[in-house]
Amino acid sequence: MGIEVVVLVVLAVVVLLIGGTVFGAWHAERGDDRDDDPHP
Repeated sequence: MGIEVVVLVVLAVVVLLIGGTVFGAWHAERGDDRDDDPHP
């Protein structure tokens, strides 16, 4: 246990950060669109 564990942890953090940012932006955009329709 050493470099492999560090690499896995770093990869997981990077994937979570990038995935969370992309999904958050996409979800917010979709939310704005859907929010616009129901409100008069």
